[in-house]
Amino acid sequence: MASRDLIARQLEFLKGEFKFTFNDLKDKQISVIASIVNKVDCMAIFPTGFGKSACNILPPLMMKNMHKRHFYGIVVSSLRSLMNDQVRQFASMGISAVICGPDISAEERKGG
Repeated sequence: MASRDLIARQLEFLKGEFKFTFNDLKDKQISVIASIVNKVDCMAIFPTGFGKSACNILPPLMMKNMHKRHFYGIVVSSLRSLMNDQVRQFASMGISAVICGPDISAEERKGG
């Protein structure tokens, strides 16, 4: 079971591996990340600017580092511009990401 201390250590490790600008995580972010890493169902609804991206990006990377195999995250959004921004943000950190949907062009699929 991943504790808050383990999550803090993983965050410090990942900061060195990727271009993260995350500093200290909020308690609610840590709670969400811990739930995901511990494979407990959860849903987080936070306001704009709260730091939902950390809750999307960090768990699969932490799990990959802890278990030495790939994990995937799925982010559901109805805002195409937000999806494009997320894919570009992931790509800037060396994290593979795509957008899926029936009317998504090949360029948009890669965040363009």
